[in-house]
This record gives sequence, structure tokens and C-alpha cells, in this order.
Amino acid sequence: MIMISVIIRTRNEARWIGHAIQSILDNFPNDETEIKILDNESDDETLQIVKMFKEFNLEIITIPRLEYTPGRALNVGLNSTSSESKISCIMSAHCAVERINLDLLQQHMEDRRCFGIMGKQIPIFKGKRLASSYVWENFTGNKVLQNLRENDKLFFHNAFSFINMDVWRENRFNEELTGKEDREWADRLYQKDFHFLYDPAQRCFHHWTESCATWNGMG
Repeated sequence: MIMISVIIRTRNEARWIGHAIQSILDNFPNDETEIKILDNESDDETLQIVKMFKEFNLEIITIPRLEYTPGRALNVGLNSTSSESKISCIMSAHCAVERINLDLLQQHMEDRRCFGIMGKQIPIFKGKRLASSYVWENFTGNKVLQNLRENDKLFFHNAFSFINMDVWRENRFNEELTGKEDREWADRLYQKDFHFLYDPAQRCFHHWTESCATWNGMG
């Protein structure tokens, strides 16, 4: 039985993708987890590294560059998951899971109005753990919070989130947007009286990369 699916979007992530996959295998039950790699035509060693993990329940799906948007890639990946999967984890290729509490995740998802869980992201700059600033200020505290906001706007972040597959099947990501598909999705569902949670018990390291928009504005 597949209990959870993990979705990772990649494009030239050779430096980090092996760490990301291994962290999933170290924290999720292997016999109940499937991993979907949504690759945007990487031309470095990303796919060779992914294939090192071929003995696990892992699939590579190619998203052509001319057809790529963040929302479309997510919809394709989520649509490919097992019908048995009730929760999908969306994770950045340059994140590594530090800690997961699956029992708590399942408890959260028992509320059918809960469309997703956002985990805590810990910023790592070239190996050094940073103090929270800029976007990372949202991932603070040790309490579960509902409908986290940033500057009076809903803040839902797909670099490390868990989504309710029953809700997604009726409310897919916007495929026209070139960014912030996560926040648009959260706002749309909030208008329908759904909610999301920030749960710091679910934790990952988010490694610095020059091309990652999440790191823009860091000093």
C-alpha cells in the first residue's frame, strides 16, 4: 500500500538531488512511499544520480522545457501517483528531510477541510545554518499554526509541503502561472473555506543555490 508520494521537480540539480532522495529514504517507510522526479530536461548529471536509486519505488517523468510551468509539472506528477496515496509531499530538489512525524501528518489530514501542511525549512548556506531572515522568518516557532500569513497574505510554500490528495483532485494547481503557484492555490482554496497548517514538527534543510528564487534578498 502506498501511503505517501513524494514529488520533486528538477532541472540541473546534480549537486543536491542525491541528498534529497536519500533523506526521503531515511525518513519515510520505503515500502509505503513512492518518489516521482519531474525533470525539466536536465543536461547535467541529475538523471544519472537519480538512477543510482533505481531499486526503490522511483519514477522519472520528463517535462519538456517548452511545456514547463511549475503548476503543470506538479499536476503531471501528482496525477501519476498511486490512487492509494492520500498524502503527497512536494519537495525542492535542494532540500533534505531532517525529521518527519507521519502520525501527526495523518492526524492533520483527518480534517477534510485541511488542504495541506507546510513544514519548517531551515536555511543552509554552504553548510552553515543561518538565522531566520527574509522568507525564512515564516518558518519559526514550535507551534502548529493555521493559515500562516506574510504581510497579511496567505503564505504557503511548496519547497516542503504536504497536500491532501482528495482536495487536489478537485482543485489542481494553476498551469498558467510562472511562479508562486503555491500561494495562488492556497488563496483559491481559502476562498472555498479550506485551510492549511504550518507544522514545525516536519522539518527539512533548504540548501542555498544561486538560481533559487527563494534565496533572493538574502544578505
